[in-house]
Amino acid sequence: MSEWHEVGGLRILHVERDGATTANLMFRVGQADELIGQRGITHLLEHLVLFPLGLRDHHSNGQTGSTVTNFHATGTPDEVVTFLQDVAASVRDLPGHRLASEKSILRTEAAQRSPWMFRELSQLRYGPRGEGVASYAELGLDQLTLPQVEWWRDHFLTADNAVLTVVGPALPEGLQLDLPRGEARPIEVVEPLLRRGRHFFASGTGGVLFRAFVERSTAATVLVELVSREMYQVLRLDAGYSYTAGCGYEPCDTTTAAIAGYADALEEQAGAMMGRLVDLLAELRWGRIEDSAVEEIVRRRLTAFEQPEFEVTLAGAEAFDRLIGATVLTTQQYRANLEAITPDDVRSLAAQVLDDLLVQVPAGTAIDWAGYAEVPAFSEHRVKADWIAASKDDPSALHVASTGLSWVGQHGEQITVEYGQCAACLAWPDGRRTLLGRDGFTLSVEPTLVEHGSEVVKAIDAAVPPQLVVRMAPRSPDAVPQPEPQQAPPPERKGWRRRRG
Repeated sequence: MSEWHEVGGLRILHVERDGATTANLMFRVGQADELIGQRGITHLLEHLVLFPLGLRDHHSNGQTGSTVTNFHATGTPDEVVTFLQDVAASVRDLPGHRLASEKSILRTEAAQRSPWMFRELSQLRYGPRGEGVASYAELGLDQLTLPQVEWWRDHFLTADNAVLTVVGPALPEGLQLDLPRGEARPIEVVEPLLRRGRHFFASGTGGVLFRAFVERSTAATVLVELVSREMYQVLRLDAGYSYTAGCGYEPCDTTTAAIAGYADALEEQAGAMMGRLVDLLAELRWGRIEDSAVEEIVRRRLTAFEQPEFEVTLAGAEAFDRLIGATVLTTQQYRANLEAITPDDVRSLAAQVLDDLLVQVPAGTAIDWAGYAEVPAFSEHRVKADWIAASKDDPSALHVASTGLSWVGQHGEQITVEYGQCAACLAWPDGRRTLLGRDGFTLSVEPTLVEHGSEVVKAIDAAVPPQLVVRMAPRSPDAVPQPEPQQAPPPERKGWRRRRG
């Protein structure tokens, strides 16, 4: 049995279950709320909140995600209540003296952490905005100050912007958390940079990844399970290409969910696996879905309603929906939605969803033969240059204008970032500048590698608004690139002179 309560503005979901008590305090703030210049502030705040709690005899931790931040614990009712009360006390009184130390710990953590698998797909779809921000490194750590972190806390870590889930025999006594009051913060919806359609880009080796977005529905979750099962059957069991093959469904906001898929393969089999996966997605898009496959998934899900842990498995999703302001389905509504799904519903949804895919294929491969359009690797235009700075290493050049900057390659390829469309400028003490455009294009300038490099840097610094500048930590001298040494001309033969004219 589950039941909602409210104490001091904090919404509490209690799900009855025998055994230890587990609690999760979820705030509606995450990496997608940050700007590039703040990147890492939510994770830093999570670390600062947890520091005063120290080591505990029971399991407890925190986690920063794209749209939510969690503090959770499992133990006796008293242990869980103490943990939650200590979290609330730490939120009110952050240990500011730990700012530098926690920044260092976050850098260490980042150095050991594998990059997010879907980061390139996210950057191409959104650029440095919304969910796309979460795909960038924690670039803002070096310049974050305690007042900035405290403002972030005051804005997001409030009772009205949180939901507490408690799973255990009873709702523990003393769940009166001294959290500050505030406002609910909805998830900002960001429009994608790519037009609707099937797109691809080439990067990495071995695996194929894809993402699509769909209106949240019970039918969509059935479709995702069906696609995942088909991928596993075809790519692992039948063809023997993949160790991992499948996809998942994750709500993004009140109306939209992401479908993310992945299949791996040995490098020498990647092309064959990619072709079979593309064919499979096309077959599903064309409606080649067996009635029995849909009916089996629906039937299996309906039997889950009889399981004693069913409400526990739904608790996290129910709390998330209540937190973000989405429609919260009752168990009866969820069951009715499942029972109403037909194979034709899933076929119709597959035709819609699988016609709007972004696919990452291994470097050196392409799927334009299957009707996918390649994501542009270069800008469509360049600035009207006031002057040009030539590269010291190759035939490329920087076109410098008061409105922006363009890199132009020897074959006419170009990358442009207009200052008016700049999301951030990363600035190193040695002069390196990296401009991040809102359209997802990035342009880096190493002053040591271009003629008049210091003048280019001065032009950038004069044009970029100060609030967009992100100060980066100094690089070691060995990390600053230098132009390739010019080769000396071959020695002339004695008695030989080159003729003029």
